[in-house]
Amino acid sequence: MSEILSDQARAVARQLTYNGREVEGDAKALLIDLAHALDSRSVCALRRPQGLLLVNGLGRERWATWRERLAYRLARALPSRV
Repeated sequence: MSEILSDQARAVARQLTYNGREVEGDAKALLIDLAHALDSRSVCALRRPQGLLLVNGLGRERWATWRERLAYRLARALPSRV
């Protein structure tokens, strides 16, 4: 759900310009910041032979700790940040 909202915020921000009115520039900056915050919060887990790889919407990735792997196996719980 947050991926869709992030994509929509980026699409609206592409239609705005910094060269127009000051309010339009502020709205564009706010939408870009919103999309960045949403993407950093959306985490997906990928099973690899080496372990569980956690990737966020911005492409940052890291290997899950043993506690996170256990939580994922038991409750499908993912961390809020990568």
